[in-house]
Amino acid sequence: MLNQNPFSRRDLIKTAAGAGLGLIAARGLPGRTKVNDAGNSTIDSWCEQLAKHKIEKIERHTVQNRWPRLVSRNSRKGVHGWGYTAQVALVYTDTGVMGWGLASGMGKSRASELTELYRGKAVTDLFNPALGTRDDVPKWIDLALHDLAGMILDLPVFVMIGGDEPKSVPCYSGMIYFDDIEPLEKPPGIEQVLFNAGADFMFGYRQM
Repeated sequence: MLNQNPFSRRDLIKTAAGAGLGLIAARGLPGRTKVNDAGNSTIDSWCEQLAKHKIEKIERHTVQNRWPRLVSRNSRKGVHGWGYTAQVALVYTDTGVMGWGLASGMGKSRASELTELYRGKAVTDLFNPALGTRDDVPKWIDLALHDLAGMILDLPVFVMIGGDEPKSVPCYSGMIYFDDIEPLEKPPGIEQVLFNAGADFMFGYRQM
């Protein structure tokens, strides 16, 4: 029975928002997803498919994001530079399916440890499509497990968690910082802010 399964719907939407990902919060009662209303037969079918896939390995990778121009300082830190690095987790199954997602807070040695811990376990030992990732599974592979389940089930994650349709989110430029005072020894003034805003406009941004 599902109500005996030790899963809970981890703070998926909060996690996704912190990572900058546009996932949709399900409508309805708190703690429920619309997929619960689809009936146990649908959920059982999904779980049956997921159970056929065993965890093979978990990897950690660092990816480099590069901004189209130099981003100046703000009130929190100095010059932000040309980009930043992000950690991602990749979860592979013995059937060759791979899911990935941002992995905030992932330690360097944890990927190999989790591979040893979870190798051979069914995906359903870590994840339930109706309820989310198990509480005892590290949070930094939560997004990767959602992606993995979506790949196996051939479902967009927003459908799996109860959405009706994809939701677009307007992009904006967050690169307008204290451009008027950098470099400090020879501040360029407001003209630099206007120039950078114009550059962002040429990049296609219409909100800044």
